Amino acid sequence: MLARGRLMPTPRWLFVGTFDLRNGLPYSVTNEMLEFVGARNSLRFPTYARLELAIERRFRIFKFEPWIGLRAYNALNAFLPTDVQANLASPALPTVPPSGALRAVAMRLAAAAVLALLACAAVQGSETPVAARLTDLERAIAADPENLALAADYRQLTIAAGQFDRSIDFLDKLAKRKGSGPNVRVSLALAYVDKVPTAGDVRRLYLGRDAMNALTASIAQRPCVLAYYMRGLINLYYNRFIFHRADKGVADLSQALSMVTAGTPPTLVAHVYTALGDGYFRLAQMARARETWAAGAAKFPADAGLKERLRKDGEPLADVVTTALSAGRRVDTTLVDLLPIR
Repeated sequence: MLARGRLMPTPRWLFVGTFDLRNGLPYSVTNEMLEFVGARNSLRFPTYARLELAIERRFRIFKFEPWIGLRAYNALNAFLPTDVQANLASPALPTVPPSGALRAVAMRLAAAAVLALLACAAVQGSETPVAARLTDLERAIAADPENLALAADYRQLTIAAGQFDRSIDFLDKLAKRKGSGPNVRVSLALAYVDKVPTAGDVRRLYLGRDAMNALTASIAQRPCVLAYYMRGLINLYYNRFIFHRADKGVADLSQALSMVTAGTPPTLVAHVYTALGDGYFRLAQMARARETWAAGAAKFPADAGLKERLRKDGEPLADVVTTALSAGRRVDTTLVDLLPIR
């Protein structure tokens, strides 16, 4: 009997099990003259029962995605002889346990292994509510990849499930499809941003780079306030003294502000003013930072972020801006109130 099972609870985890149960191979006994004693092939090796288990994880290393894992070829550490000294004159002539006892143990192991493999198959065949919802959303997005609101709902669910790579992989495939539009690249950029708080310092640099590359591709197709705002804001997160990207962030945010029209969502415009002021603060241009925040507050007097920045000075103000641009803090990527009414 041979039973195999595999379980992928997520696209990056794989569990594999194999159970092999069969009769032992026959062998014959000889004497010191190498003459057969008794009927040929009258004896058998012990019943063969082997359980193989494996766990693998798919990693992302730069542009490569190798599978790395562990495999136990004889997980039960069973006695599985492949050769025998069958000469009666040999002091190493084997003593074989009673076949009935071996068969009973093997059958119990076989029953346990089959039940485990059936359980794996059952789990694999029945998705959890979250997994089913993610699958449904992926089908909907594949049919309407330019729907930013739908993709935002999907990404929030992957954040809650901790499946950041799933959204990145899925949206990246959509973005690479022939004829894909600019919005799916914005969604892809946000998927990279979603993973930043959970990543290490070095990985965050690459996630930010990939997000900006996706936004650059989106802007090349159709420039918009949201894409320039996002790319400008990401630039501000980089250490100013090492990467010198604050000026690029200010340039993008200034461009975003210049593209604002009567149809631009007010919340998005307020965010642009806030981020642009933060960019000037990063460049140590305090006068321009306060001028920008004040201009935004004049248009949006109820905005809490703008009011807080204008109310503080010195170290307390630096703490506000530093906290806002901390890569370890999860930012709101739901796009609520940032999209035009459709």
